[in-house]
Amino acid sequence: MQSENQESQPNQPSPSVSMSGAGQKPGFTSTRKGKIITIVVVLVVLLLLAVLLAAIAAHNKSGNSGVAKDSASLYVKRDGYNPQKLSKGTADPEALIMNAKKPAVTYDGKAIIQACNVLSLDAIHQLGVHLYPNPLAVVVDRTYFDGQGKGKLDLDPYSLPLDTATNSCDYGLADGVSLELTVFQPNYVPDSAVTDALHRYTKQAPINGADVYADKADETLRYYIIHTNGMYLQMNLVSSLLDKDSSLKPDDFLKQAAAKVINNLAVEAKDPSGPPKITYDSPIFKKSYANGCDLLTADDFKSINGEEAGPLVREKSGSGVGVVSFRQTTSDKNSYAYIDNACQRDSILGGVGVGTNGSIKINQTHVFVTTESFTQDQPAKLSYDAVKASSKNVTSATSTKIGDEAMFGDRVDQKKALTFRKGRFVISISNVDVLDKPTISDSEIIKKLTPVAQRIANKLGSLE
Repeated sequence: MQSENQESQPNQPSPSVSMSGAGQKPGFTSTRKGKIITIVVVLVVLLLLAVLLAAIAAHNKSGNSGVAKDSASLYVKRDGYNPQKLSKGTADPEALIMNAKKPAVTYDGKAIIQACNVLSLDAIHQLGVHLYPNPLAVVVDRTYFDGQGKGKLDLDPYSLPLDTATNSCDYGLADGVSLELTVFQPNYVPDSAVTDALHRYTKQAPINGADVYADKADETLRYYIIHTNGMYLQMNLVSSLLDKDSSLKPDDFLKQAAAKVINNLAVEAKDPSGPPKITYDSPIFKKSYANGCDLLTADDFKSINGEEAGPLVREKSGSGVGVVSFRQTTSDKNSYAYIDNACQRDSILGGVGVGTNGSIKINQTHVFVTTESFTQDQPAKLSYDAVKASSKNVTSATSTKIGDEAMFGDRVDQKKALTFRKGRFVISISNVDVLDKPTISDSEIIKKLTPVAQRIANKLGSLE
């Protein structure tokens, strides 16, 4: 634009042309006309500058609103990220923030040391790494005690629980590795379950006074078990997708991360905090987003399944803000910013039995909530329509109003889901067993999920 503006400016008068007239001093007319031309040039330049500033302001306003004519206008530059390596669907690679507040959550009368407070996002950055840039809810995967579910965990004295079934915090990192911490406190994982697993580990030199044991399953999977402050921790580093251009050395990195964790645990053990709350700070998404674990309560789980939810809740989040357009299927030509989130509440894991058809039956039920947040209603409408078009076995959700529109069906990524739109949000809820299969008929599922969906829709109305 600048070169075009410069080319359109009037030419300056040639100094060799005489502009003098009779009865006037030589050069007087030339000087006056030269001043006029100069004034015109200045006015043109000011006008063009005003147009340019207006365009910049419009661009900024568009980006700040989470809507733009082209996706490039929504991209946010962040330290630590190479724009050339970002996917086209990533607008702001790392806008996620984690803040922990007092008081601590208790379980069985004891304060919980939350895994994501020990391996915090600040600690990740202090290690010189960043989150993997992906707006989908797959980057930060944490399971934590939130103080809601009243179910009591079974204490197995000889087996460690799955990492997603206990107090854990898992980060996908930009170097192509993932780092996870699991905290085993005796009130929910007996020490005997940990020590029984130590025969596979080799004792290492102490780190910051803590006992450390290592196990390398292969060159891409490394484990530490750490004993400090009267409890055990487990760390694992997966490096199978390590970026070939990365300078990260897995063995050194895990040792450095362990040192950071041991120091942080000493602080948390003295004065524990509650589970960190995940928010986003991005210039292209100035509104709040829908957090599934805030929307779906343990009481909601009980109203659906008739039993208490367990004390743990699992939450999955993207690293930042995504960008999506619907140009291929609609006439809408805009690009829109969005934030994804997912939450899961479970019943207490029961025994394993045999179903009536001879199949293995594991007695545990999950309620999933996935959320999609935009800054305006229009992209939410388009996204809802896209979900409906790609889903199978779609039926009208209920005769009772849920949000602005609702349906029931099998989403590509979520079976037997009640999906609804409320303003700028698209929400899906499903209730399945541990094998992702429905436990009751579609009509019963709809009946049980409808009041929960209505309560969630009412909560969304209060989000700015």
